[in-house]
Amino acid sequence: MRTFLLVGAVAAVGLSGASGQEPAGPAPAWRSQVIGFEGGVAITLGEMVQALEQLFLPDASKHFDSQYGSTLRGSEQVEHWIQGYLDFRALSSGLSAEELRAARERAIADGQEIIAQRVEQRVQAAARPGSPAPFPPGVTAEAWAEHELRRYLTNEGFALLDRTLADRLIEAPTHADVLRHYAEFPMRWDGGVNASMIFLSYREAGSGARLEAAGRAEVLQRARALHAELVAGAEFADLARRRSEDASTASKGGAMDWLSFLSSPLPEAATSALFDTPVGNLSAPVETRRGVFIFLVHERRARPNPPFAKIEKLVSEDLRRERARRLILDRRVKLRIDER
Repeated sequence: MRTFLLVGAVAAVGLSGASGQEPAGPAPAWRSQVIGFEGGVAITLGEMVQALEQLFLPDASKHFDSQYGSTLRGSEQVEHWIQGYLDFRALSSGLSAEELRAARERAIADGQEIIAQRVEQRVQAAARPGSPAPFPPGVTAEAWAEHELRRYLTNEGFALLDRTLADRLIEAPTHADVLRHYAEFPMRWDGGVNASMIFLSYREAGSGARLEAAGRAEVLQRARALHAELVAGAEFADLARRRSEDASTASKGGAMDWLSFLSSPLPEAATSALFDTPVGNLSAPVETRRGVFIFLVHERRARPNPPFAKIEKLVSEDLRRERARRLILDRRVKLRIDER
């Protein structure tokens, strides 16, 4: 759609050290909030928003001021942006401006493709008898697509860019690599899993602020103590009711709905651990950015693994994600990026 070109053709910038336009008047307090360190130098929210302005959203500062104000760090969405931005810092080290510009264009193109699919789905759904119009009154398909692309790139731009950069930097899996991955993790492909969980959050109970490193270490220590109690014979449901910090499952003794590997809302590391745990077994404590998970797997759907030829693309994408995660962690260590 030609409206996509408006977003995709934002003036090209050098993605390393380019200066965004500062807002008039004193800088909002959130701009100086520290989100991590690189080589001992603080990385701030202001830098993250400036990068978002340069890459995808020219007026990001106004958007942040009006939407979040003083509560900026407490937002789950902002934590998602922070994660993506720190990954971008780790992945982009040493790449040229041209390489970064090409990755940005690819990320925007990926976003365009996703929004184009959504437009097509809306039009097809509206063609059914009795269905509502695909777009609001007076809004064209192109105008809706432009708005949705802008919103999507605001929310997922860093994630798209990180995926593109990781694809350029990791070793592409060979057919033999993918086949080994399929054989090594068979339980990921055979359907759904029924399990319970205990979750300990990396956020303060009152304010919702993310815990500092010492606080996260204490949470991990508590999780390990809970795991030891479970191994010693404590009842999982009882501990989940009393100790789990996930409101949606704690009252049910930690019981979750049936999950599939592809549709799991859990962080990737937690999903992988859950689906790699055999029936009747307890997982080790799983650290994620959100907190620490412990799973008890009750049953799995009685469905054989799909033939490799049918899901080879899915298995390949999963392997690429794992390689990208390992690359990001390695880059963070080398660059000494410590998240807060």
